Formats: sequence, structure tokens, C-alpha cells
Amino acid sequence: MRTIAIVALAAAGLSLAACSRGEQNNAQADANAAGAELKSESAEAANEIGSAASNLAADFQEGAKDAAAEVSSAADAIGSDPDVREAGAALGEAAKDGGRAIGQAATAAVDAARNREKADANTAEPKT
Repeated sequence: MRTIAIVALAAAGLSLAACSRGEQNNAQADANAAGAELKSESAEAANEIGSAASNLAADFQEGAKDAAAEVSSAADAIGSDPDVREAGAALGEAAKDGGRAIGQAATAAVDAARNREKADANTAEPKT
């Protein structure tokens, strides 16, 4: 489109410089026509670009909705799977058992430290 406009304007400029008044008017009319055509084609191209962008956005939105629906469906299927529920329950029990074991080990360590402290106090020489 630019090429058409540049050629038309260059032709008009050369024509104006080397031609009679009538030819100059014809050249000016040709340049004006080329400018109008360029303007029309630019508007048409802008409309096509806008339409393509709208279509792309709609396609993207539809794809995102489809993907979200698939993820939701998969999450529902996983959540209702008996094996997954059983594994979750087993994991919860294992966490409780682990917590109890840690608590018992901590209590035993504290008791052992107190007993050692008492034993050390009983075997120490009396202070004078």
C-alpha cells in the first residue's frame, strides 16, 4: 500500500513539474485518488486486524474454559477415587502415629536426663 502511495505521489510530483496546467490537474486528481484508495485500504486492513484479534481472543477464552472444565473433572475424579481416599486416610494415620512416637521419644529423653541428673547428684561428693 505504501508503494502505491509513494509511486502515485512521485508520479504526481514529476508530472506537476514537467506538464501543462491541465496535465498538472490530472496528476493532482490521480494523486488524490491514490490517497483515497490508500485510506480505504488502510481502514479495511484495520477492520480485518480487529476482527482477527477478536476471533483470537474468543478462541483463547473458549480454550481456557475447556481446560478449566477438564481440570475440574479430573480433580473430581481423583477426589472420589476410593484408592485416593484410602491413601489419604492411611497418610493421616501415619502422621498421627509419627506424632505420638515423637512425643513418646521426647518424654523418654526428658525422663532419662532427669534420672541422670539425680544419679549424678547422689554420687557427687558432699560440698563443704
